[in-house]
Amino acid sequence: MIALVFAVAFIGAAAGAQSDAPTVSLSDLDAVKSLYTAAEYEDALQRIAKIAPADLTISLEQYRALSLLALGRGPEAEQAFADMVRLAPRYRIPEADVSPRVSATYKAVRQRVLPSVARELYEQGKASFDRKDFAEASEQLKDLLAVLSDSDAEGQTDLGDLKLLADGFVRLADLEIAMAARSAPPSPSKSPESVADTTNPTRVYSASDTSVLPPIEIDRRMPAWAPSSFMARNVEYSGILEVLIGETGTVESAGMSRPAFPPYDQTLLTAAKSWKFKPATQGGRPVKYRLTYSIVLAPAR
Repeated sequence: MIALVFAVAFIGAAAGAQSDAPTVSLSDLDAVKSLYTAAEYEDALQRIAKIAPADLTISLEQYRALSLLALGRGPEAEQAFADMVRLAPRYRIPEADVSPRVSATYKAVRQRVLPSVARELYEQGKASFDRKDFAEASEQLKDLLAVLSDSDAEGQTDLGDLKLLADGFVRLADLEIAMAARSAPPSPSKSPESVADTTNPTRVYSASDTSVLPPIEIDRRMPAWAPSSFMARNVEYSGILEVLIGETGTVESAGMSRPAFPPYDQTLLTAAKSWKFKPATQGGRPVKYRLTYSIVLAPAR
C-alpha cells in the first residue's frame, strides 16, 4: 500500500516539474507505473528499456532508478539518478514522496553531477554566442545561471568562475540583442555605390583604407587586470576590442568582437569610452575610424 501511494504522488510531482520534457505515451507510463506499484521491478525496467532514448522523461528515469534501488542494484540506480540530473538539471525529487535514504542518495548524486552538467551548459551557450546566435546564447546561459544558483551547486568553489563568465556573456548577448533591435534597416533608396562613396561624411574608415591617416593615441589608459579567483589568475584569456573614433577624436562606441573575460570586458568597455585620440584624416579632413585592439590577459609571472 505504501508503494502505491508513493507512485501516484510521484507521477503528479514529476509531471508538474518537467512540463517541457519529451512526451511519452500514456500506455508506456501507465504500464511502468503499474509494474512498479506491483513490485514487478524487473518487468518495469524491461518496459523502460524498450522506449526510445528521445522519448524518455524524468518520470520514467525516476522509475528506473527506484526499481534498481528496490532490486539492490545501487551503482546502476546512481547512474540512473545521474541521467535524471542531465535530463532535467533543476528537477528535485520531492522529499515527501521518497524515503530519507532515497532522498539523500539522489542529493549526493546531484551534487556530484551538477558541476559537469553546468560546464556542458556553458559550452553550449558559449558556442551559440560564438555563432552570434545571441538570443539562444542568452537563454542557454540564463538556464545555466539558474542551475548555478541551486543550493546543491552553491559553495562548490570550482563553479565560481563559471558563474562570472556566464553572467558576463549573458550581459554581452543581451546588449547585442538590444543593439540589433535599435538598429534601423538601411534605406532602400541608397544604392551600394552611394554607401561606398568616399565623399560620404558618415563613412567609417579602417586600416584597409590606405589613403587615410589613422588616429593617434592621446590618452588610452587600460584598466588593471587583477582577477580574484585562482583559475582566472592562472589562465590566459584573449579577445578583440573594436572602438569607433569620431571626427573630434572621442570614442563614439566600443565593443568586444571577441570577448576575453566578460567581467573584465565590461570594465574595459567603460574605460575605452573615455579614451582620447587625434582623429583620423583623409586629405586633411577628420573622418570616422574604427580601430581594432588585440586584448591579452596573461597570468602574472
